[in-house]
Amino acid sequence: GQGVPCDFEGTPCQVGDGIMSNYNAIAKYIKGNLTAMGCTPGSEITITGHSLGAAEAVVAMFDLAGQGYKIGESYTFGQPRTGDYTFAKAFGAKVKATSYRVTYHEDPVVHLPYEGSQTEGFWHTSPEIFYNGDVRKGYKECPTGEEKGCSDQFTDVPTMVLDCLDLSKCDHLRYMTAEKKILMDGSSCVEGATLV
Repeated sequence: GQGVPCDFEGTPCQVGDGIMSNYNAIAKYIKGNLTAMGCTPGSEITITGHSLGAAEAVVAMFDLAGQGYKIGESYTFGQPRTGDYTFAKAFGAKVKATSYRVTYHEDPVVHLPYEGSQTEGFWHTSPEIFYNGDVRKGYKECPTGEEKGCSDQFTDVPTMVLDCLDLSKCDHLRYMTAEKKILMDGSSCVEGATLV
């Protein structure tokens, strides 16, 4: 991708233009802040993100692993497809099995951009940790990026997107709801914020 060298077995990777542009805009700040905190290449770091932040987290993991950082156990939530099949393979080879892509029930964002193939289009990183409803009932792990036994079992993306018009019914905002008491819509930040 633009700014982060990437190939797998000699084939160049592709990452979504917007995702890569966003990462390029913040990468120097991420690296500067890590250095300021005493985290230098060789340090173990954990990275997480939700939604677009999850896609950015994946690019950051890939970039920072390539610069010598050890990526500790990391989780993304509601991650859209970030790059092509080659990127997914390169990510798996570089970051190893320390990153988990968590998906929840009928979250529409995890189906976007639409799935490609192994030769073109977008493909998910793996493994996927899929919660099909109440998180207290456990999860299913799908070791590859695209499996019908996990989030790919749901295919009616337009209806899932329409469900998100009512934020209380939007599965993209319901990650770990049995374990937390707030929506991930930002309202808790506004309502609980103290301005000084």
